[in-house]
Amino acid sequence: MKVYESEAEKNTDIGDIEKYKKKQRYKKLIKFLIIGLVLSVGVALVVINREVIFEPLRGIFSKVTTTTDDEAGFPVNMPSSKDYKFFKCPSCKNTLRVPKNKGKIQITCPKCGQRFGG
Repeated sequence: MKVYESEAEKNTDIGDIEKYKKKQRYKKLIKFLIIGLVLSVGVALVVINREVIFEPLRGIFSKVTTTTDDEAGFPVNMPSSKDYKFFKCPSCKNTLRVPKNKGKIQITCPKCGQRFGG
């Protein structure tokens, strides 16, 4: 423990501690303001460019076709495995899903490019 020779010396040290604490609070405030600013700019960029960001996802989700019942408000008819026939590629053994009731068709494997009849 430090022994002070005068009251003025003691008050100077206490003032230094208060300055240090104030400086630390100021640093913490600046840090939170910078984080808030970065997050705000990030959210603003996502909102401004939402078409560019989310358009590829819309393409993925638009391939799922559903019929909605107006009263129920949820999908009623979703495609099931009974609507499709499954084939194995003779070359790479990849399983392919082909719609039923299309007659005789030529199937091209998207993985290896092999064509075969279905």
